[in-house]
Amino acid sequence: MNSFKAAFALFGLACTALAGCAGSSDDYPSLAIRDAERVTGSLSPASQPSAPALSAQTIESIDAALLSAQSMHARFLDARPQAAALVDAARGSGPESDNRAKALIAMADLTSLHSETAITLAELDRMEVEAATEFASVDTIRSAQIEVKKLVSDQDLILDALWSEIDG
Repeated sequence: MNSFKAAFALFGLACTALAGCAGSSDDYPSLAIRDAERVTGSLSPASQPSAPALSAQTIESIDAALLSAQSMHARFLDARPQAAALVDAARGSGPESDNRAKALIAMADLTSLHSETAITLAELDRMEVEAATEFASVDTIRSAQIEVKKLVSDQDLILDALWSEIDG
């Protein structure tokens, strides 16, 4: 028990000695925020560099793709009345009839024209990817894509209606 009392007395003496080392709080700097540490002023974001313009060759390719899609769409619309007439004539006929075969051939021709229009859309998609990898503006390409998508969508509706008549 004596060793316990001696250890306790030694501990008390050490605490008293350490307490004497502490000085007044005036000797130490304050931890409060100083004026120099306050946030003042404002930063403006750096201006974004403008995207490089599309090359003349790319613009020509976009114009050519649009012209091709419009040409295919015009051919599609020109072929539609004949295909619709053949589909009408085939209505109610069996799978082995000549009228149905002629209607299917006309529908295959329409589908082929539709595919050529869709290929133009794929070409525009390729141009967009190339322009995007060069960080060029793709707005012109996207507006051309929207126009061609509308043509393809219109053709889809026409084909769906004609196919439903053949199948019905």
